[in-house]
Amino acid sequence: HGKGKLVYPDGGSFVGEFLHGTRSGFGLNIQSNGVQYKGEYLKGEKHGRGKLTFAGGSTYLGEFHNGEMQGMGITKSPNGASSRGYFFQNKLHDNKGEILFANKGKYVGGVKMGKMHGRGVYRSPAGIIYEGEFNEDAQHGHGKITYPRGGWYEGAMANGEKHGTGTNVEPNGVKYEGHWVKGYKQGVGKITFPNEAFYIGDFHSGRIHGTGIFTEKSFRIHRATWKPKRKGDLVVGTKADGTTVVFNSESGEFVSETIEHVVEKVEE
Repeated sequence: HGKGKLVYPDGGSFVGEFLHGTRSGFGLNIQSNGVQYKGEYLKGEKHGRGKLTFAGGSTYLGEFHNGEMQGMGITKSPNGASSRGYFFQNKLHDNKGEILFANKGKYVGGVKMGKMHGRGVYRSPAGIIYEGEFNEDAQHGHGKITYPRGGWYEGAMANGEKHGTGTNVEPNGVKYEGHWVKGYKQGVGKITFPNEAFYIGDFHSGRIHGTGIFTEKSFRIHRATWKPKRKGDLVVGTKADGTTVVFNSESGEFVSETIEHVVEKVEE
């Protein structure tokens, strides 16, 4: 009862206050593995405010409950990572938690058992901003991505990738509205170009591929089956009458049209 020192068989120690032979009050516990706790105790457990320092140098400063990090607190790591908010069962668990990653990325929003979960905002080291829904650290649900050099995406996300229905605008003004699969334009969509030309139809693996309609900036319409060239941005369409049309899938500029001449052989 009162202040005292306790030395454990493994070399660890406790210096502080006791009540009925149990650690209660303020004390310093140094474990044999290098973990150190300085703070309040109740009935032998960390309880109240204190600072926990791990062997690798990481720290937690905040509230404890029955031996666990629980309540408001702050963690810091030697690599520069940190977190702030409400902790539960030794993990950040807060609707408005803050996480600073070692690579200088930053997240503010929902955190569930240490993972980004719910609604939040993440800013990457490169300046890319994602605002929307998360599921266990992955961008998942509805969200918006804003790129530092201009351009944005808003729509469905799944496991960190554009997946489902969404709209993407490139820095050069090219706008895509339609379906995505694992980060690629896939299925039916519409591309509108800065010159007001547009394409509506099929996409595959991120490129125009399949049946669709290309409308030039002059509003001339081309219905065809389209296929991208292996290299470059040109797309070739074949119409029902055999005519081929070529346009640039990045700028929307019409390139050429070749009409197939059918020569009939007349028997004499």
